[in-house]
Amino acid sequence: MNEVILIDGVKYIKYTPQNESELEQAVVEHSNIIFGENAIYLNIKKKLKSELGKGTIPDGYLLDIPKKKLWLVEIELSTHQEYDHIGKQIMNFNAALGNYRTRQRLATIIREYIENDPILYNKAQNLGLDKNHTYEILLNKKTHPSYHQKNTQVYVIIDKKTEKIDAALNVVNPKPILLQLQTFVRENVKNLSVHLHIMDTTSEVSYTYKPPKTAKLNTDKKPEEKTIKRPRTDALKLQEYYIPILEALVELGGSAKRKEVLNRVFEKVKDRFKSDDYKELQTGIIRWKHRCGWAKYELAKMGYLSSNSPRSIWEITSSGREFLKYKKDKK
Repeated sequence: MNEVILIDGVKYIKYTPQNESELEQAVVEHSNIIFGENAIYLNIKKKLKSELGKGTIPDGYLLDIPKKKLWLVEIELSTHQEYDHIGKQIMNFNAALGNYRTRQRLATIIREYIENDPILYNKAQNLGLDKNHTYEILLNKKTHPSYHQKNTQVYVIIDKKTEKIDAALNVVNPKPILLQLQTFVRENVKNLSVHLHIMDTTSEVSYTYKPPKTAKLNTDKKPEEKTIKRPRTDALKLQEYYIPILEALVELGGSAKRKEVLNRVFEKVKDRFKSDDYKELQTGIIRWKHRCGWAKYELAKMGYLSSNSPRSIWEITSSGREFLKYKKDKK
């Protein structure tokens, strides 16, 4: 039986993802709809390890701050083996979460991921993340009770629900929540250039998100002052990182890993650092690195850095090169 959607006389036919990466991309793109705008979906893959030494890698994590809960997210194709692959994978997740050191390691990974992304960091604080405690403590409190109360902490997203998959997940305790994300493409096009999705969503994370009062970031103001009132600091201004970042990227061939850019920027601006630039913030990150992350965010907003580059990769745009040339010619 073929599934067809008819919209204003135009037919859309069921599309089967060519590989798991295609389905993962759709989940990342529409995570706000699937899980709610106020949940934080973390597209990171890090190995978890159980006490028995068996390792497994979730496809992502969902941080639900208001509910104080952390979810693992597994994205699967319906063509995968139900028991040997999908069911076993989820059981490995549950076993790994029972390991205290694993939870602490996971908390550190997520803390660093959020702190290195100004948008996520700002959103997490506005959702109620306690600014005065470490992420390790918070995530341990979120993860530990849920696991031992046998409440599921796993979402499985699949392109098509089947009876076999449901039966395989029934033997997992606690049973994960299964969500379906189907894709349909326009007839006679048969590729993803014209498509639509039909997806299950969850109300677990449907909270009212209150955005910061200042929607537009002010580059003359320290990022942390948007949500935390602190004394004025003696540190390099945000704008003073703009040109060094652009110069560093040009020197590195146009794009580079975040760490490489930070190392080169440091060499360019260290002689201008002030007393507070080397201080560690309450989040554990050094102030100058935190400022540099916000400067990167501002440059991307202005179109001088790419906003679509891979995770942890910084990339200058043609507009960024033109802006850098203009600033140098102006000197």
